[in-house]
Amino acid sequence: MQRITFVGAVVGSVVTLLAVLALPGVGLGETTTSHGLTPSDVYSTTEPDVCHPDKIGTDAVALLPTVVEVGQKSHLVVYFASMWSGFEVDSVLVRKVEIVGENGFFENSPDFDVSPGQVHSSGTLMWAFENIDPGTYTVEATAALYPEHGAFISHGSGVNLQSCALTVFVSPGA
Repeated sequence: MQRITFVGAVVGSVVTLLAVLALPGVGLGETTTSHGLTPSDVYSTTEPDVCHPDKIGTDAVALLPTVVEVGQKSHLVVYFASMWSGFEVDSVLVRKVEIVGENGFFENSPDFDVSPGQVHSSGTLMWAFENIDPGTYTVEATAALYPEHGAFISHGSGVNLQSCALTVFVSPGA
């Protein structure tokens, strides 16, 4: 009797393993991912000098607006790289990327904060916008300087962003 139970357990385990391997989307508590096709388009916009004519303050400014054509439902992966300098330690630089489309479509990434000030540094942020319908979109980065840790005002004249680059990969959904 024990031999039959053991054989049954082994057969059941093998069948379960084969089902997980053979049937995509079947998993036992596994994270699922989707892999799109090769990117259909790559868009890139750069500004090798100062990215905005004025120092950036508490009003968010758009940086490197890039028009993107999406031919079929796709995932957009956006990278924004820049250098920054010129803000005080009680301020925080907030950068994000956003996509704006026809008929009021709008999505944005969460805030990516840079703190503290008084440094000359650089960084790259990346965000994926999933399942974007066909159409024409503007993808851009935004930046603003805000008070940090409960301060009521930002000090200094603002922040400079230099050597900005925005790259958008359009990858059709699977």
